[in-house]
Amino acid sequence: MTNLEFVLCLICAYRTGVKTNRSEFFSKRDYRLAYNRTEPRLIIQPSPSFRFVLSYEYSHKRNMIGSVGELSDQQKAGAEIKYSMPKQGVISARFNYIQIEYNASDNSPIAYEMLEGLKNGENYTWLFS
Repeated sequence: MTNLEFVLCLICAYRTGVKTNRSEFFSKRDYRLAYNRTEPRLIIQPSPSFRFVLSYEYSHKRNMIGSVGELSDQQKAGAEIKYSMPKQGVISARFNYIQIEYNASDNSPIAYEMLEGLKNGENYTWLFS
């Protein structure tokens, strides 16, 4: 006889806050970002050794310093698979599609922070370990 286990979990996180940087010598590096971020995740675990995660994240950032009024809207959809093998290790893979809309020049310190090191438009990230 075998035991069947199946875990299904839905998690939704919401974060809001302000991130600030102030440079004594370079005023173009000053920013005060107000942000809101929502991230629902669906975790499916049909067995103790296998897990599958689907996630979506939406974030909105606004610079409250300066006259440019930088805005960033980011949407990220992702999938992750993790397989554990007792006494052998863990294999995991993650893939994300990220769409960013940014309304200012993307060649500045504030753009790097608001775009999280990515580029305006479509981005893909992946991890395999």
